Amino acid sequence: MDLLKALAAECVCAGRNIANKTEALAEIARLAKRHPALRDFDEAAIDAALTDREALGSTGFTRGIALPHCRLPGFDAFAAGLLTAPDGVPFKSLDGRKTRLFVFVISPEEERFEEHNRLMGDIAEIVQNPEAVAELLRETTDAGLYACFRKQAAALAQRAAQDAAKGARR
Repeated sequence: MDLLKALAAECVCAGRNIANKTEALAEIARLAKRHPALRDFDEAAIDAALTDREALGSTGFTRGIALPHCRLPGFDAFAAGLLTAPDGVPFKSLDGRKTRLFVFVISPEEERFEEHNRLMGDIAEIVQNPEAVAELLRETTDAGLYACFRKQAAALAQRAAQDAAKGARR
């Protein structure tokens, strides 16, 4: 699955004030519902799927980053978006720090592990770059945040294509 295809501008929100993890997941469900592929799904069902996944273990990692994700019954595509919270959200992250950057993925319930793992791996590669994260967190508008993340995802896709071409020539 191509991250650029899964990401929708409607699912990006910069600079939200969020008090806690429950509120963050509800906001992510609200944003996800805007994705063209999720318009026929109930926001409450998306929120429940995200909450159920979080119950298995926090998707809050380190350095203020979380990658909330879930599998949604009846959904047959992939949807991605992002949210920034400048003041941070207590999200039970591995390092105990507040989360400021959320990159989320809604996946099909059916087992499409390879596509899901590629998508999550691409997101992880972007957010492991401190400069990329800093650039994302500096964005104050939804459009700016979307453009910044697309730029990071496009650069990643270009590097992958170049690596594949090098491998094909060997």
